[in-house]
Amino acid sequence: MSRVALLSARSKGTADLGARGFTQTCGYDETRWGWAAGAGVEWALNQKLSFKAEYMHVDLGTPDFNTPFADPSTDNIDFDTARVGINYHF
Repeated sequence: MSRVALLSARSKGTADLGARGFTQTCGYDETRWGWAAGAGVEWALNQKLSFKAEYMHVDLGTPDFNTPFADPSTDNIDFDTARVGINYHF
């Protein structure tokens, strides 16, 4: 099974501008729109139990920092998740 979805998530973060020669920090606190894509499989072990494995990649784009300087980041907010589990079927 595979899926692709649009999503919205609240994201919050800060950045230290010291590496750019500034002493102050800046941050973001916003709702970001992005996408997620993943795939998973499930195997029946018997009539009552099954094993599953899932993977998902989420990309929420580049944050908009609240700073009077040039945007300090070109990095995306993105991450990957992997899950495994056992299901009991009633």
